[in-house]
Order: sequence, then structure tokens, then C-alpha cells
Amino acid sequence: MKNLAIIMSGGSGSRMNSDTPKQLLKIGKENLLELTIKKFHEHPDIDLIYIISQPDLIETTKRLVAERNFSKVSKILPGGLTRQLSSGIGVAASENDHENILIHDSARPFISQELISRVLSKLEMTMAVTPVIDSSDTLIRIDDSGNVQKYLDRDEIKRVQTPQGFKREVILKAHLEAEKASVNTFTDDCSMIIHYEISDVALVEGDPLNLKITYREDLNRIKIDESKKA
Repeated sequence: MKNLAIIMSGGSGSRMNSDTPKQLLKIGKENLLELTIKKFHEHPDIDLIYIISQPDLIETTKRLVAERNFSKVSKILPGGLTRQLSSGIGVAASENDHENILIHDSARPFISQELISRVLSKLEMTMAVTPVIDSSDTLIRIDDSGNVQKYLDRDEIKRVQTPQGFKREVILKAHLEAEKASVNTFTDDCSMIIHYEISDVALVEGDPLNLKITYREDLNRIKIDESKKA
């Protein structure tokens, strides 16, 4: 039985305010997608990698994979109109001997080998798992007018990361349930598992360095930090 990693690289990156797609923006000599693929490719327990790409970046992604000799990448697939649909494309393309499926955002290029191992290890005893970290910020709930409604207890709040991990039959079922309900707006895969009450979702400790790069400021801050290390 095999472990499959699906790397989500189909987003437009519109919040980056850049003409270059977010996954192709560079930190040092490597772009975000390249850095992310490398982390999974180097992990000894990851057998195969699928990349879900923007349709117009398929050829660019193929060239990158060939140039870097990322031999574990076996499929590069065009994504759908939403993250959920893109994830579903990857899951549907998986095969019967893919026991565990990890789904990760290419916008988190600093995923550690240890975190990948923690997710895989937890999957030995559960059906679905997500990494989480504590929130260091004070969190509030607001009303429709934008006024503070309630301060939330930070002890009851976690920040969700990827890779989220699943037994293949569980994540397949979740996507089929969403398809039957004509829903395509789930923003992560574990939320589907919870919504359709398919299984419990276990937690593992995430990594504060496993940042999601969303805005131009995120990338600039990382570049500054990297230059200080040089």
C-alpha cells in the first residue's frame, strides 16, 4: 500500500497583486511550487506525488518537474474552479493501492519532514488528520454591522494547517457526498469530513514555520528573514 501526496497548485494568487502566478514566485533561487515538491519528494515514506495545476501552467509545471528530476511526480492534473473541486480531481485520480492521501497547499513551502511524518504516523490509527497550531492572537466574533460581538477563548481555538491526511476511502466518500449535494465551496478537506459526519478528525501538532504565503507582504517578510541568515 502506498502514500500519495497531492500538492494543490491551482490557485490564481490574486491577493498577491503580481503578474507572476503565486506558485512561481521565488524565494532565493527556487519558486514556491519547486520548494514544496522537493519537501515531499525527499520524504522516504512518500511514494507518489500528484500536482493539481492551473490549466495554463501545466506545461510550465511539467518542465519544472523534468528539470529537477522529481521522479515521484506521476501526475500533473488541471485544477477545477474551486479548491474543493481541484482537490476532488486529485483524489478521484488516485488508485486502489493508495492507502493514505496527504493534501497540501503549494503556498506552504516550508513544510518540514517531521510534520509529514507526524501526519503519516497518526494515519496508522485514525481515518483523517489535520495539523494545528495555537493562536497567539486575541480573536473576536463580529456581528453583521462589524461590531464586536464576543471575545473567543483562545484555549478553544486552533489554526489549521496542511498537509491534511486521509485514508483513501474516507476522502473519496467526502467528495462524493459533496458532489451529490452540488456543493463545491469547502475551503479545506477536513471540513467536508466533519460536515458529512464521515469520521472523526484527529489532530497533530503543526509547525509555526509552516506558513501559508497569501499576500505580497508574506513573501517580502520571508525574503528579509532569509537575507538575514545569509
